[in-house]
Amino acid sequence: MGNMLQNVWKALPKASLSKEVVAALFGVGLLGAAAVYYVRYHGTIRESLLARSELKGRIEERYKNSKDLVKLDIVRQETIIDEGITFYFLIGRNFEAKPLAHQIKVKRNPFLAPITEDVFIGHLSSTHSLLLNKFSVVPSHVLVVTRAVEPQFTLLNTTDFTATFAVIEAIDGFAFFNCGELSGASVPHKHVQVIPKSEFSNSKLLDLYDKLAMTVNEGETIQVPQYQFLHVLVHLPDDIKKVVKVYKKMLKQLGNDPLEKSCNVLFTKRWMFIVVRKQEKACDGELGINSLGFVGSFLVKNDDLFKKVTSPLRLLEEISEPRPL
Repeated sequence: MGNMLQNVWKALPKASLSKEVVAALFGVGLLGAAAVYYVRYHGTIRESLLARSELKGRIEERYKNSKDLVKLDIVRQETIIDEGITFYFLIGRNFEAKPLAHQIKVKRNPFLAPITEDVFIGHLSSTHSLLLNKFSVVPSHVLVVTRAVEPQFTLLNTTDFTATFAVIEAIDGFAFFNCGELSGASVPHKHVQVIPKSEFSNSKLLDLYDKLAMTVNEGETIQVPQYQFLHVLVHLPDDIKKVVKVYKKMLKQLGNDPLEKSCNVLFTKRWMFIVVRKQEKACDGELGINSLGFVGSFLVKNDDLFKKVTSPLRLLEEISEPRPL
């Protein structure tokens, strides 16, 4: 803004203008600069929104050039196969010194202005913006964030799904919503996360959910045979309004309507999976788990904690409501 005003001052023919005119022009300059700042972070009624065709390129460009991302110290990856399902454990170093996202105590809302340019990608609509996940473990991990302040522990609605599906289509991704304090959510401002499926190409759970969901009709639910905890998987319809109805139907089927318990919601354009949580952490409160645990991915702070893991499925059972007998 300062450079802009200096340029305006240099361009003025000051000798021929009164002090009042110069002051007025500077007022216009200030207003213009303020307007540029406001549109950049908030938008206007006639704002420029991100076109769907440019989403993928903008996300990749911003991730490549961002200097504001927190790089987690991943030492190595280990795998455990449990009842035919492969689970991946990313083992870190000094996670205590550089805490995981779900462990951070937020001092201010990071989704409201001022938002650094390294994180802000653009506005998706009048209701949602797109940001990079500052604590991403994989490339192009983004956040679909409500532009107005809304609580994270609330239902997804038509505008949430519309904005998220646009990103899912652009990067061929899957989405997840950590809903409630026991779900692994780190920021109480409503946001859905999206990751390219290519970054989880080894995750057989994504393939399993898709395969199982396609065995039933649209809107019908099915269970994952290996899961002995409360969950539901559904074949999603194409119509966005029907998606919202199916989502609410799933919550009701899980005994979580009205929304009272924390849950994890994962979905693509073809299926949706919801699990109800009873606690945030497993392994005697040492291992925090969010939605990614239900696609077979865990962040583990050190070797000692990893050695305590004998069955990933038992970890998921430990943090989830039990399935009724």
